Amino acid sequence: MAVFTPVSEHDLEGFLYEYDLPLLKKFSPIQEGVSNTNYLLEMVGKEKYILTLFEPRRVLDKDLPIFLDFSKHMNKNIIPTPAVIPTCDDDAYNYLCNRPAAIFSFLEGTGGHKLKITPDICFKIGELNARMHKAAETFECGKMNSFGLKRWEDWIETLGTDLNTLKFGLHDLAQSTYLELRNKWPSNLPRGAIHGDLFPDNVFFDRKKNVCGVIDFHFVCNDFYAYDLAITINAWCFDNKNMFSTKLYNSLLEGYESIRPLSEDEKQMLPLFLRAVALRFLLSRAEEFLQHTQDQQMTPKDPIEFYNRLLFFQNFMTDNYDEDDDVAFS
Repeated sequence: MAVFTPVSEHDLEGFLYEYDLPLLKKFSPIQEGVSNTNYLLEMVGKEKYILTLFEPRRVLDKDLPIFLDFSKHMNKNIIPTPAVIPTCDDDAYNYLCNRPAAIFSFLEGTGGHKLKITPDICFKIGELNARMHKAAETFECGKMNSFGLKRWEDWIETLGTDLNTLKFGLHDLAQSTYLELRNKWPSNLPRGAIHGDLFPDNVFFDRKKNVCGVIDFHFVCNDFYAYDLAITINAWCFDNKNMFSTKLYNSLLEGYESIRPLSEDEKQMLPLFLRAVALRFLLSRAEEFLQHTQDQQMTPKDPIEFYNRLLFFQNFMTDNYDEDDDVAFS
């Protein structure tokens, strides 16, 4: 279970006193996710809500208004996001168990991680990602990416040779890849507020497999749109055997460019961003895996999944994968 901060019924009832909501019937932890603590709240009268406690290891109090405002901005631009339930004093969040906490409306639908990912779904995800980038053009976001190049360097230094316990030679691979990426990192591409974590478990679909909800905005920051697209490709274009699918990749790009065509400079940098994203999630997962303790009620995700994706993207060129063949790892 993804629970970093256990919540007692007594504490929760005191927290809910600040809200104009029906009486609490029951609450239960939500298993998905590894960054924050989430509970499902079921109220008398069958209403449901999501309670999120933002953990300091991932979210700073000062950044919460940006995340919540971005969610509201997306909603105004026809991107379905959960509504933020205000307190009786009209505050967007309060504090519970020494954590900033917010209540969100419950989104009906099925998480993408529970579906068989198809080219049609990936086309819709590409469209979604592009629509979010178009909407972000009118959103002011001064928060830079706290999980960018500097954070990768810190992870490599902090984790050190412990990385090699996950895979022989991983530390040197991470170090050399980071240095290459840093030296080639662009400075002049289109940018703005990005979601930064558009993985299948953060997107919901209705019965017709149409997108009906986007959640988890705690990685929102100002960065390159093409980098965000690379996150989406890493997240959606590998099957359950961790095999890269050109069908999914081509469909996702087609969907994206039907809304927001990539510039030639963005296309040239996409292979570098795909490697960068694989390294970023390899390192963040490695941190959670290596620093995991038995008292944490969460299961860290496998970092080797992104180790393999990094190896794959080391030799990836966007114009080499036009055929409809899936590409396995050696």
